[in-house]
Amino acid sequence: MDASQDVGTTAFLISAKWVKKYKRYILFDQFSFGYTEEKMNITEDHWTKAHPGPIKNNEFIEEDKEN
Repeated sequence: MDASQDVGTTAFLISAKWVKKYKRYILFDQFSFGYTEEKMNITEDHWTKAHPGPIKNNEFIEEDKEN
């Protein structure tokens, strides 16, 4: 997204930890280096073992605590 959005533009917070797991899952680094399918370095169970799971933003959420 553009760094200077108009007021009222919807924005989303996504955990940087989750994004890192997702990029590992989709082999982002290997594709960005131009690897071909034959050069991909993945294990047979990569698509299940490396799945990042649902987006969790627990680190952003504060629980309401009663005094």
